[in-house]
Order: sequence, then structure tokens, then C-alpha cells
Amino acid sequence: MPQATTDPFPVGGELPIAIQILIERKGLDPSAVTAREAIRGLLGFGARLEALRRRRILELALLPAEGGDVVADLERYFDRTVVLWNSNKERMWVRGAGLRTPWGGEFSHGTTRPGPFGHPPLDRPDRDHLMVWPRDTQGAPEDLAVALAPHRLLGVGAAELWTVEWSDACAEEERQTRIVQVGPIRTRTEGLLANPHYQDHRIFVGAVPLPLWGGAL
Repeated sequence: MPQATTDPFPVGGELPIAIQILIERKGLDPSAVTAREAIRGLLGFGARLEALRRRRILELALLPAEGGDVVADLERYFDRTVVLWNSNKERMWVRGAGLRTPWGGEFSHGTTRPGPFGHPPLDRPDRDHLMVWPRDTQGAPEDLAVALAPHRLLGVGAAELWTVEWSDACAEEERQTRIVQVGPIRTRTEGLLANPHYQDHRIFVGAVPLPLWGGAL
């Protein structure tokens, strides 16, 4: 996966835009519950770990077609696809950078309701995140490029996003140390959520930026 950047895509006719998609399972997530209890017990965090959520995040780099409506075409794709997500079992949020008109919120029944990106939203400063993705794996849904034509899909990044909420207030340095301790596996009692043998990861203390991977996509 390309290196990340927090610089937004510039607005303009032939410059790319960034679209982020966040997908979360409705109801109980057994994998997140199991991981939470393992971190509390096996890794010794106990009640300091208040909550743990698991979601999927994708970022698209798109070159809009001249005269096209990329937002309308994306919403049409979201409403029709059975590859990207299952609307009966999952919730989805979207947001964009480089668009001439602000766009973002929860997508449902063919439209995007303006609002935060995620629930809880990913711009909260009191949540920390671990993004994990397998090496040498394409993240693009198989039907995406064809569905969005004539817009040009320049690249797709896809990852699993773990969101951590701590029960006690602590400094940013301590939060960074903690999420490292629960992230890449080092021993049986150190790390849990990322396997460095075949996965890469990235840590965010506080908000998740848009775009994640920037023009390098």
C-alpha cells in the first residue's frame, strides 16, 4: 500500500478526488467482542479498555469525467452493488475530499444523509485507531471500475479499522504506547490485532484523516 498523507486533494477538472467509505456490521460483532476480552485479559489492560469496534475502510482516488456527476454515480453504485456491502447486514458512511460541493454522511436507500462520518465519527479526538491491511492484496471491489465509468478509477486502498476507546484520560504519548501494545503481534502477551508476517498497519491517535493515502494512490 502507498504511503499516507494528510494533504487534501486539490479541487479541479483533471485533478483526482478522494472518496472514503466506512462499513460496519449491524448488531454484535463477535470478532470485536473476542478481541476486546483478549486485550482486557490476556494483554492485561482490564477496565482501561472501554470499547473496541471493528470496521472496514476504503479510499478511492477518482478522476471525474468531464461533465459527469461523480457523487450521483457513486450513490447509484452503492445502491445497486452486492459486492461492496450488504445493506441488510451493514451500515455505510461516505465522505469526499476535492469535491466542489461538500458531501458526506450515512448512505441508505439510494441517498446520503448529511452528517458525521461513522458512528461514533472518525474525527473524534478521544478515539484511537489501528488500520490493518494484507500485503499485496487489491482492495477494489470487482464491479467498481466498470460501474463508475467513464470516471477513471486511479486506485483503491482498503483496510480493517479497529477503533479503541479508553476508560481513563491519558496523554497522547500514553495512548500511542497503548495502541502499539494491542496492535502488531510480538509475543503471546504483546500485540493482538495485526500480524506483521503478512499484514501492514498504521496507527492514528485521534482523528482519521481524509485522504489517507493521497495522490500516491
